[in-house]
Amino acid sequence: PTTLGISSRSTSTSTTAASFASASAPDPATKAATASKISHSREENWEHMFNALTQYKKEYGHCLVPKTCPEYKSLSHWVYRQRSLFMTRKRKGEKKNTLTP
Repeated sequence: PTTLGISSRSTSTSTTAASFASASAPDPATKAATASKISHSREENWEHMFNALTQYKKEYGHCLVPKTCPEYKSLSHWVYRQRSLFMTRKRKGEKKNTLTP
Protein backbone atom coordinates (compact mmCIF):
# COMPACT_ATOMS: atom_id res chain seq x y z
CA PRO A 1 0.00 0.00 0.00
CA THR A 2 1.01 3.58 -0.63
CA THR A 3 0.43 6.43 1.80
CA LEU A 4 1.00 9.99 0.59
CA GLY A 5 2.98 8.72 -2.36
CA ILE A 6 5.43 6.71 -0.24
CA SER A 7 5.40 2.94 -0.47
CA SER A 8 5.48 0.88 2.70
CA ARG A 9 8.81 -0.60 1.59
CA SER A 10 10.55 2.80 1.40
CA THR A 11 8.99 3.82 4.73
CA SER A 12 10.44 0.76 6.46
CA THR A 13 13.84 1.43 4.90
CA SER A 14 13.74 5.03 6.12
CA THR A 15 12.73 3.90 9.58
CA THR A 16 15.56 1.37 9.67
CA ALA A 17 18.09 3.99 8.55
CA ALA A 18 16.83 6.45 11.17
CA SER A 19 17.02 3.77 13.85
CA PHE A 20 20.59 2.92 12.82
CA ALA A 21 21.64 6.60 12.83
CA SER A 22 20.25 7.20 16.29
CA ALA A 23 21.77 3.97 17.62
CA SER A 24 25.24 4.79 16.30
CA ALA A 25 25.25 8.48 17.33
CA PRO A 26 27.53 9.18 20.32
CA ASP A 27 25.93 10.42 23.48
CA PRO A 28 26.47 14.06 24.57
CA ALA A 29 28.94 13.06 27.29
CA THR A 30 31.14 11.29 24.73
CA LYS A 31 30.99 14.33 22.41
CA ALA A 32 31.94 16.64 25.29
CA ALA A 33 34.85 14.41 26.32
CA THR A 34 36.12 14.29 22.74
CA ALA A 35 35.84 18.08 22.38
CA SER A 36 37.70 18.51 25.66
CA LYS A 37 40.53 16.25 24.48
CA ILE A 38 40.81 18.13 21.19
CA SER A 39 40.83 21.48 22.99
CA HIS A 40 43.40 20.23 25.49
CA SER A 41 45.52 18.85 22.66
CA ARG A 42 45.41 22.22 20.87
CA GLU A 43 46.45 24.00 24.05
CA GLU A 44 49.33 21.55 24.54
CA ASN A 45 50.41 22.03 20.92
CA TRP A 46 50.25 25.82 21.28
CA GLU A 47 52.38 25.67 24.45
CA HIS A 48 54.86 23.35 22.74
CA MET A 49 55.23 25.68 19.76
CA PHE A 50 55.47 28.74 21.98
CA ASN A 51 58.27 27.07 23.96
CA ALA A 52 60.01 26.16 20.69
CA LEU A 53 59.81 29.81 19.60
CA THR A 54 61.18 30.93 22.97
CA GLN A 55 64.12 28.56 22.53
CA TYR A 56 64.64 29.78 18.96
CA LYS A 57 64.75 33.37 20.18
CA LYS A 58 67.27 32.50 22.92
CA GLU A 59 69.50 30.85 20.34
CA TYR A 60 69.20 33.36 17.47
CA GLY A 61 68.11 36.56 19.21
CA HIS A 62 64.97 37.07 17.09
CA CYS A 63 61.67 35.46 16.13
CA LEU A 64 62.07 35.67 12.36
CA VAL A 65 61.95 31.92 11.77
CA PRO A 66 63.06 31.13 8.19
CA LYS A 67 60.54 29.39 5.95
CA THR A 68 63.28 27.79 3.85
CA CYS A 69 64.96 25.79 6.62
CA PRO A 70 63.45 22.27 6.86
CA GLU A 71 64.41 22.07 10.54
CA TYR A 72 62.07 24.96 11.40
CA LYS A 73 59.33 24.40 8.83
CA SER A 74 56.52 23.69 11.34
CA LEU A 75 57.69 26.46 13.68
CA SER A 76 57.83 28.92 10.79
CA HIS A 77 54.30 27.98 9.75
CA TRP A 78 53.04 28.34 13.34
CA VAL A 79 54.67 31.78 13.73
CA TYR A 80 53.15 32.91 10.42
CA ARG A 81 49.71 31.70 11.59
CA GLN A 82 50.05 33.43 14.96
CA ARG A 83 50.99 36.70 13.29
CA SER A 84 48.04 36.41 10.94
CA LEU A 85 45.65 35.73 13.83
CA PHE A 86 47.15 38.63 15.76
CA MET A 87 46.51 41.06 12.91
CA THR A 88 42.96 39.79 12.49
CA ARG A 89 42.25 40.19 16.19
CA LYS A 90 43.91 43.61 16.25
CA ARG A 91 41.64 44.81 13.46
CA LYS A 92 38.62 43.55 15.40
CA GLY A 93 39.80 45.30 18.58
CA GLU A 94 40.14 42.14 20.67
CA LYS A 95 42.09 41.91 23.93
CA LYS A 96 45.79 41.24 24.19
CA ASN A 97 46.96 37.67 24.60
CA THR A 98 50.17 35.80 25.45
CA LEU A 99 51.98 36.90 22.30
CA THR A 100 51.15 40.61 22.52
CA PRO A 101 53.46 43.04 24.32
